[in-house]
Amino acid sequence: MSPDDKLRVILIAMGVVVLVAYVGLVLIPAWRSYSRIWQRLAAAFLSIYILAGCLAIGLVGAYGVVTAWSELKIS
Repeated sequence: MSPDDKLRVILIAMGVVVLVAYVGLVLIPAWRSYSRIWQRLAAAFLSIYILAGCLAIGLVGAYGVVTAWSELKIS
């Protein structure tokens, strides 16, 4: 398995973990909090902002690690 294949497997696995966490910890509770269908749809739509915020934090953190990798002298 080449390093590129390993990276793809890791990225896919992390994407699945993030999706499962989002659905289980954010989307389902938001959906169950309301009784009317339009309220449920609005809560589900607005929860996308939470997902976007978490993804932005993860991307900024990953960018920081990648840019500082050469300075850390870890190999």
